[in-house]
Amino acid sequence: MNSVKQNCVPWRATDEKDLRAIESALIVVNHIASLIGQTGKKDLGLRPVVLNRDETSLGTEQLDLFTASAADEEVTVPLYSVVNGKLVIERIPLQPFEEPSFAPPSRVDEIAAKLKGKKQKGVYECEVIRLPEPIEGDPPYFPALLLAVDENGLVKFTSPCEDPIYDPDMMLKDFVSCFRETYPKAIKVRTKETKVLLEKFCRKANIFLVLSADLELLNEALEDMTESLSDDDEDDDFDELNEVIAMLDELSVSEIRMLPGDLLEQIVEISDCLPPEIVKKVRKAMKR
Repeated sequence: MNSVKQNCVPWRATDEKDLRAIESALIVVNHIASLIGQTGKKDLGLRPVVLNRDETSLGTEQLDLFTASAADEEVTVPLYSVVNGKLVIERIPLQPFEEPSFAPPSRVDEIAAKLKGKKQKGVYECEVIRLPEPIEGDPPYFPALLLAVDENGLVKFTSPCEDPIYDPDMMLKDFVSCFRETYPKAIKVRTKETKVLLEKFCRKANIFLVLSADLELLNEALEDMTESLSDDDEDDDFDELNEVIAMLDELSVSEIRMLPGDLLEQIVEISDCLPPEIVKKVRKAMKR
């Protein structure tokens, strides 16, 4: 059973509240599956969903799970529960979508003071990003960092955060430490998260903060970063293949024969990547 936390990989559930919620959901799903087998979906309000690109088409005619009152336009959705062995269906209001909130840094004056004596020069493009590969933790999480590119295409970035929810003061402090003799006259951002992180600091440091959807240099840096991570993955695959070859080379035919059949089939599937003598040994072992 998995638990989902913000910015984290789905992980084993250890919280008692999560376990109870998962248990309740499984009971309801099992009960619904049984009823569908007996009477079909229609009586449960479950129908094929057809969505139109036009937002106005999301109504009771196309999506039975949602109903809206003409008076107050309150949207409701069904809530399923099992009470005394019977499925109970009630409708509850659908909570409106809430934009994610981001905490601004609180030590702006202290951090901006580190710019004393430096000159202003150039324009930076900045964005808070999350690395696509999780790092170890309990649960593993996708670390955030602040990526910055100056007008010459030089890339600067903060250290990846050490928690799923980053400390804005630590990130801002790390960002300012990237500056040597100069710091930017202007910073271009496009996300609310980055704006919240830098807004008070830019005001204090007399940096012009610009909202712009067009950040070409930043996009190029992100593409390069993605390609670099892909190359690292290829290197990892190469290392793993070499480990497999070394293991098979050390094993005798009788020892290879004791390996799981599925594994042997996978080895044969990548035979083009293996030395001929290794393939011959594996095929001989599979003859049993």
